[in-house]
Amino acid sequence: MRLQDVIVPNEDFQTSINIDFDFGSKSKVEGLIPTDSVCRYLEEILRDVIAPSNHRAKLLVGAYGKGKSHVVLAALTAMWIKDPSSFSRIVSAYKDRGLGFADTLQKFVSDGRRILPVIISGSTSDLRHSLLFALRNALKMAGLSDLMPQTNYDGALATLRMWRDDYPETLSRFEDATGYSYERATSLLNNLDTEAYDVFVEAYPGLTSGSSFDVLDGTDVLSVFDHVLDGLQAHGVSGVYIVYDEFSKYLETSIGRATVEDTRLLQDLAEACNRSGAERQLHLLLISHKSLSNYIDADLPKEKVDGWRGVSGRFDEIEMVDDENQYYELMSTAIAKDDKAWDEWLSEDRGRNRRSIEKVGERYLKNGLFDKAVVETVAFGCFPLHPLTAYLLPRLSEKVAQNERTLFTFICSGGDRSLSEALPSCRLFVSPDAVYDYFEPLLRKEFYSSPLHKTYELARASLAHVERGSLEARIIKTVAAIDVVGQYDRVAPTRQAIIELFSDCGYPEQEVISALESLVAGDSIVYLRRSNSFLKLKETTGVRIDSEVTDRAESLRSSLTCAQILNKEMLGRAFYPSRYNEERGIVRYFDCEFVDREGIESWKPGQRIIQRPDSERGDGEIVAVYCSSPDEIGSLKLLAKDQLSREPMTVVVFPKDFVRIDDALFRLEAASQLKREAGGDAALAEEYEIVVEDYSEIVRDFIAGYFQPELNRSLYYVDGTRRNSIKRKRRLSEELSAMCDATYRNTPRITSESLNKNDLTGTAFSSRTKIIKALCAPVLQRNLGFVGNGQETSMARSALERTGLIRDIEDSVNEPGEHTREIDVVIKTIRDFIEGANDTSFQVLFDLLTGRELGIGLRRGPLPLFLAFVLRDYRDEVKITRDGEERPLSEETLDDLSKRPDAYALTRINWSPEMGEYISELSRVFSVKSDSPSRADLAEAMRLWFAGLPQMTRNCRYDHTTDAGKDRIPPERDGFFRAIRRIDTDTDKLLFEELPRVFGKPVGSSSLVESIKAEKVACDECLSDTIKALSSTVAELFDPSAHDEASLSSVLRDWVDSHPVLESHVFTGVNNQILSAMRAASGDDYVTVGRIAKAAISLRIDDWNDARFSDFVNALKEMKHEVEDVDEQAENDAGKMIEISFVDDQGSLRRRTFKPVAAGGRSRLLKNSIRACLSEMGGALSPEEKRQVVFEVLEELC
Repeated sequence: MRLQDVIVPNEDFQTSINIDFDFGSKSKVEGLIPTDSVCRYLEEILRDVIAPSNHRAKLLVGAYGKGKSHVVLAALTAMWIKDPSSFSRIVSAYKDRGLGFADTLQKFVSDGRRILPVIISGSTSDLRHSLLFALRNALKMAGLSDLMPQTNYDGALATLRMWRDDYPETLSRFEDATGYSYERATSLLNNLDTEAYDVFVEAYPGLTSGSSFDVLDGTDVLSVFDHVLDGLQAHGVSGVYIVYDEFSKYLETSIGRATVEDTRLLQDLAEACNRSGAERQLHLLLISHKSLSNYIDADLPKEKVDGWRGVSGRFDEIEMVDDENQYYELMSTAIAKDDKAWDEWLSEDRGRNRRSIEKVGERYLKNGLFDKAVVETVAFGCFPLHPLTAYLLPRLSEKVAQNERTLFTFICSGGDRSLSEALPSCRLFVSPDAVYDYFEPLLRKEFYSSPLHKTYELARASLAHVERGSLEARIIKTVAAIDVVGQYDRVAPTRQAIIELFSDCGYPEQEVISALESLVAGDSIVYLRRSNSFLKLKETTGVRIDSEVTDRAESLRSSLTCAQILNKEMLGRAFYPSRYNEERGIVRYFDCEFVDREGIESWKPGQRIIQRPDSERGDGEIVAVYCSSPDEIGSLKLLAKDQLSREPMTVVVFPKDFVRIDDALFRLEAASQLKREAGGDAALAEEYEIVVEDYSEIVRDFIAGYFQPELNRSLYYVDGTRRNSIKRKRRLSEELSAMCDATYRNTPRITSESLNKNDLTGTAFSSRTKIIKALCAPVLQRNLGFVGNGQETSMARSALERTGLIRDIEDSVNEPGEHTREIDVVIKTIRDFIEGANDTSFQVLFDLLTGRELGIGLRRGPLPLFLAFVLRDYRDEVKITRDGEERPLSEETLDDLSKRPDAYALTRINWSPEMGEYISELSRVFSVKSDSPSRADLAEAMRLWFAGLPQMTRNCRYDHTTDAGKDRIPPERDGFFRAIRRIDTDTDKLLFEELPRVFGKPVGSSSLVESIKAEKVACDECLSDTIKALSSTVAELFDPSAHDEASLSSVLRDWVDSHPVLESHVFTGVNNQILSAMRAASGDDYVTVGRIAKAAISLRIDDWNDARFSDFVNALKEMKHEVEDVDEQAENDAGKMIEISFVDDQGSLRRRTFKPVAAGGRSRLLKNSIRACLSEMGGALSPEEKRQVVFEVLEELC
């Protein structure tokens, strides 16, 4: 007997429900199958109609085929038609289930209040029109059209008013087109003038892009519904129930175009619904496939996003989620069978078919896919669907179904690829490939980047390599259907599952196995995962992936070890002692790594077996021992247990049994390399990625055996003893905490996470620097000088206040608090280091504070704060050096020191009261601005003083404060300057060794300070004394017999006046500059000498060295000699001089004389160029103008 003769699809399931079209159909309501979920949702809709409620705005959400429209159709029928017979089956279902709603529903469908359904069906026009047109149609259906408010004239008037207020340009065009002014048109329409209305309607399309005028334009929606509710009440109708069917279509097509007014309308309507009373009810039900939030695109303007979110918040969401068992009940009802033919078919061949179905059902009952209550419904009720097909069908339908293709159209319609089309080729069961075929057109339309479309593309590519309709093609489609549903914990595409499925469907087992081998090994279309035996679709490139991976894996065995590959896959895994970290406010962790025989045998006690840079090293180690053979389980166990596990802060993990993993490891590494080498070949890279994913899962499971105690695959050893209590990760973490308790017992609790770490962020580093700066200051400021409660404040409280170093940084910053035991250990360690330091590297201190030796294990983040806090007490008693050069106690020094402690050293100075007094007195000499100056403060003041001295004072080796300038500077100054130049190298050596040696007096003697003070004064006055001596030298040069009290200015003026040639002769170069400075001489000899010096040497006196003094005198002598020479020639050789006379701007006659000189080549070139230029001007300039130009140039030169 043919299956198509047995199966008779239920026609009631063939077409989907259209609420608007099917409203009033009794058969549709009677055809509703009252499952548990149907009863639940029907009650939820009607409950707020029957009883008072403020939840009358709802959003009904469910995928295609869920029966949303059918439930709503029944609810609307109950509200309006009042036919108890249509609901007898539904009422009985409530009674059978013992649900209290049965009597309430019975009474409501008999004589309950009537509510008018207003149905909008998937309209994509604007909401306002949709609501009003649906209301008008509903009133028309009910014979109540007269309740619809507004006349045509009212609508026209409202439109004109809208144009006036919002669109004045449109109103102006109306007035031009009709010849009516606004006032005349509104007056005529108010008087119901037919001609005026006709003119308006005729003009309307030309003003609105072709739209025809509708009376509802310009009306307020809520006002209309309010008006209608009043009218309905008079007709015994208690309200309106608005249903927007297929609202998701509106969202998909119009959410971007919807205006702010549209969203506000929905919000206002929802609020009106929730406020409506029992006799004037207003309801709004939106039917959608997804929640509103899924349609709100982040690319929408913010005001629209906010508007739609406001809409979403005003609707109660009803999500239709069916019990999966009820799916099978509905499917069983939809797959009707001819009872006689069904019994005969089951009994064929002494019940062979019945036994086959029972056997298959029992298998899926045992593996847990179906429970006992439903397995018979699935196996017999859903037949001819195979149980796997029955499981996948509703779930695949829920993923992609649309109106034209749903679960029920597959079962009941006679269309393309439906169940009826699959039956003729069906041997026993209909396999899942038929379901894939039916929904394939919808998968093809999915968004190209979605996982569903990717599955479709992989299936399409795979199907291209096999024969159409073949068993291989069916297997590919089945795997694709399972992938689309994606519930691998329930139905997985394993090799065994496929063999069982198609064996159930009538294929010989060996034929199924051969087809799988062809797909996996032959054509390399489907990949068989080694990790879980899943079949995975892939896009084949023709490359023999398996052989490529095998060859590469073999070649890697000589260059890599299994432990190296395992550690690469571990990706820096670490374990945390959670309880300890929480108590101490720190993040300690244990490095995890695999070690093989070679690593263990090369390891030496006292060393860390896990080798990592200091900056990446954890506080302890969890060492996973990798055994490459069963023999190593025994040979390595004693070594790992008795020696390695006895190392401090070390946990050894040893496998209970040998597991071979080397093949998977090398194949994983090989596939990873080949994937990277595939480069831009996406298809090839994807094939290798499948292999990588497969072996990654195997390797991850192997690693989990070591680091997940729950799996009970490994043994854990600490201090040579097996820890049997470690059965859970939490217990392992507690073991690590106990180890930290013992090893890092003196770690102070610092609650600032941003500070208590080795590597600070940029912001945290900056905040720490501010705290260090405050601690390095001579006096601690209230709240350390910080304003507010920024990060630096919280850090300071955590490190200084909560540890007891400071009582209260805000109110008692200079008072100690109650020290914690741990901070006492830290401070004592720092003090001990300082007291014994003699050019000792800070690395010694850092190792003590950060290491295990003293049980401190401090992080580097807070360490400089504690160091700065202690060094405050030793400010003048220690010396910090970097590469031999002394550095001040400052935030810059300590910041750098925290990064490179090995580059810095500390020396404790043997301090005495005399040394303190010496520093204080010398600080006053050098004007140190501090109440308690330190050596660093003094050294900085001396450095700045020396840098501020004139270069002449610092550089000259001869004393120029006397007229002679032949004596060398005092040896004390020379030694003083030499010592100061090395001040940055060693402050102590300068202050306590060099200065006493230079001045020949001991530290502590008042005469040493007096000598230094006297030398400082001499240096400060050196420049002025030198200029005074220069003034005398210049005066003596120009008038040796000048009176001692004569000023330099008067001497120079007398000399100028005695040489009349200076008034007329033109001097050049330096001599001219010196003469100009002399002429400008004022009564201030200091200024006069400075000007003459600058003119003669081109350098200010401040910048001179010894040689410049003789250069200066020589320059003056040369100028004086030239002037006197010219003066003599003017008297003896007047005829040989060139003289020019001209009248200046003040009208005075000026004479200029100069000696003729021999013309060189360049001067002749210049003369020729001037002549050529004058010639080229031709008649453009008169001879007089040319002469005037030449003379003006000559005048400037003179």
